[in-house]
Amino acid sequence: MAKIVNTTDFVGFHYLAQSCIADPTLQYYIDRYEPHYLVSLLGEDYQAFYDSLDTNNPPIDPLILDWYDPFVGTNQCGCYSCYFLSKGVKDMLTGLIFYHYTHDNQGQMALTGMVFNNNENSVVMTPEQAEAYILERYNEGARTYNAIIRRRAGDCCVSSKCNLEIESTVI
Repeated sequence: MAKIVNTTDFVGFHYLAQSCIADPTLQYYIDRYEPHYLVSLLGEDYQAFYDSLDTNNPPIDPLILDWYDPFVGTNQCGCYSCYFLSKGVKDMLTGLIFYHYTHDNQGQMALTGMVFNNNENSVVMTPEQAEAYILERYNEGARTYNAIIRRRAGDCCVSSKCNLEIESTVI
């Protein structure tokens, strides 16, 4: 069971229709991807962090809040000068989960194969348009992920192998 992201967090920039929020599939995606990204982000520190979480309250440990909450950081190791922005762990996870949920639900499996939804009252985006829309949310989550990796490394450069790839192509 996820402890950070809830179905009701998909508002504003990560808006999902109420029918999606009521869909148990969304909770499945939250339960699947919240630990996935946190393990990738925290490595061996994941279990202690996750065990310390209270589902009703944010963390209180100042060492965790240093990277959990939103922040602007600057490169401290001298390899090059830059700023990096984190919108916080909850926003990062919401964006990454939004990406997986909407990407996987653009079409649905039917007896006749993969089909795209059609509606008489609206025009459905092309798959390319939809992918560009959801990649924007993924990339923002990935930039926050990469900023948190840097913060946890002492605001220093880290191997690009540690970073999430910023996507620019349509799948």
